[in-house]
Amino acid sequence: MKKIILAVAVVAAAMTAACSGESAKVQDNEKALKAKIENCTNSDSLAVYVDQARAYAQQLVNEGKVDEAKKYLDELTPAIEKQDPSLKEQWTAAVATIDKVSTNTADSVGSAVSNTADSLKSKAEDLKDAAAEKAGELKDAAADKAGELKDAASEKLNAAKEGTKNAVNNAVESTQNALENLKK
Repeated sequence: MKKIILAVAVVAAAMTAACSGESAKVQDNEKALKAKIENCTNSDSLAVYVDQARAYAQQLVNEGKVDEAKKYLDELTPAIEKQDPSLKEQWTAAVATIDKVSTNTADSVGSAVSNTADSLKSKAEDLKDAAAEKAGELKDAAADKAGELKDAASEKLNAAKEGTKNAVNNAVESTQNALENLKK
């Protein structure tokens, strides 16, 4: 058992280390791209860096990290506007696209949550109805069984009474026969 726990701990530690290393690498790439944009003097290179930044933001959105994408774009906006004001419109359009995606995502999530809640409520009601029906069936079955047991007990009691009555009659008759035989 200790070996299993140790193995699980080792695997968990390895996964944690791998994930944190990946996160650090991504943050370094983000910072490097921001530094490239801030220090770029060639407008063609700047356009390439901006496209890379947009692609990275889109990748974040595709992974469901919309807030991170918005934060990343907001951090880069001043640097891009400072370096090349002509890219401002393109960049603003990219930021607006991400904002629109985040709004659509929020609406989709709200709708999905609402649908899930409705579904869960419906399932709960179905389970409640099924439980009530089953309880009724069990109650009826218990009442039937109690009736059967009562009838069986009555029959046994009546049989015992008859047996006792017959035994008493037989004893009385035997006693009378014995007395008659003694009298003779």
